[in-house]
Amino acid sequence: MDELEQILSLPSTEGYTAQDRYRDFRRVFGTDEGQRVLKELLAWGALFKPKVYGKPIDPYRVMVLEGEANFARRILYTMNNEPQKKEVKSHE
Repeated sequence: MDELEQILSLPSTEGYTAQDRYRDFRRVFGTDEGQRVLKELLAWGALFKPKVYGKPIDPYRVMVLEGEANFARRILYTMNNEPQKKEVKSHE
């Protein structure tokens, strides 16, 4: 299976809630294998490395580095911030 077929065969996210996403991230990254993958993803995002932008500053390079770091921050945020459950109001 090539990459495009693999992407097209992924399950639909229609109806996928924030709570579903939180639960899935916690489950996936809660295993030993998931922890290794998480560490690799965070390293790819260079989240904890200082950014060296150069002189003169290349705005395109800055955008790429910040995009990578933002991707890593979103993973951490998603797995560490449980969505608030909406209260169901009763009609008494």
